[in-house]
Amino acid sequence: GDSVSEENINQLLKHLDSDDLATRYKAAFELMKQNRSEGIPVIVDYINQRHFQYLDSYTVVDQLANVQDERVTEALIGMLDMPAHVVGNALNSLLAIGSERSVDAVFTMLMTPSPWFGWGTAQLIADYGERYLERLLETRQHENPLMRARSIAALSFLARSLENPVVAESALIDALKDQDRNVRERAAQGLAQLSSNSAHAALQHVLTDDDVEVSQWAAEGLYKAGLEVEKALSLLMETLKHRDWLIQRNAVWALKRIADKRSVSSLIHTLQYAEHRAIRAYAAEALADIGDKSCIDAVQSALEDQDELVRAACVKALAQLVGYDAMSQIAALRADKSVAVQQAVIEVWEQYGFQPDNL
Repeated sequence: GDSVSEENINQLLKHLDSDDLATRYKAAFELMKQNRSEGIPVIVDYINQRHFQYLDSYTVVDQLANVQDERVTEALIGMLDMPAHVVGNALNSLLAIGSERSVDAVFTMLMTPSPWFGWGTAQLIADYGERYLERLLETRQHENPLMRARSIAALSFLARSLENPVVAESALIDALKDQDRNVRERAAQGLAQLSSNSAHAALQHVLTDDDVEVSQWAAEGLYKAGLEVEKALSLLMETLKHRDWLIQRNAVWALKRIADKRSVSSLIHTLQYAEHRAIRAYAAEALADIGDKSCIDAVQSALEDQDELVRAACVKALAQLVGYDAMSQIAALRADKSVAVQQAVIEVWEQYGFQPDNL
């Protein structure tokens, strides 16, 4: 924060003894912003007493990451049952403190059933670069499969950012042999983002893996590397027909990312016939991103899909494919019974500067 005068610092120090809680807490926070530690016991009391009506807990906990004072460790650990945005800051502050107790608490969160907290914690740990690399190499062999999977996820993030990613990459390759499918899928996903020959060789080995999601990630990684392109593309298009809608989703998303026009006919078929509404909507988005004009008729027809999610996706897809010339046709859906579709129409009107009075 902005520096304050010594006189003001002295005034804040006096306020730490105020009988008024609001004054006391504010003084402690202002001192903390000046990298002064005198107010830390007051901040600990503020957290432990849950007096969050006096100061914004998110801001206070965020500032604690800069202070890195071990005295707040237990108070921060006590906040890990709070709303997600506060927990994220608490975890970051605990990692910044870096004591054995604080780091243990963060790594324990890798085993939480909550996907948001679990995978989010993996990203937070990875954001510290090599600082927690050795710990991740230990926990990726933990008996708990969630701990292993999320440690591998963190190592995947690290492998893309480290100057020398060999150690992290080797851990990912080794994790392809894990007995837990979630661990193996995360390893394949991480390797698909890398460009080394060893990563590509590992992906080639699992391209025909029994776990379809592992093979999907292998296919995408190899396609992007220009290796086994035909086989990879064919595999992704074939998995559009899988009985599991989540695997269909992964296929659509992968085809959207690689944007090969040879997948257009398969995606059109998915848009027209996929049972799950989300898959049809994702297919419309993928077709729009690929941008091949041959899909326009199919997207126009899908504007009449029985599901509002699909119709809304097709409104945006048609606008992306055709541009301003699609506005007149899209305008007819302003009267759609679905608020989601109406909102999609308004969004593309605003995007293209279309005035409905022009009709």
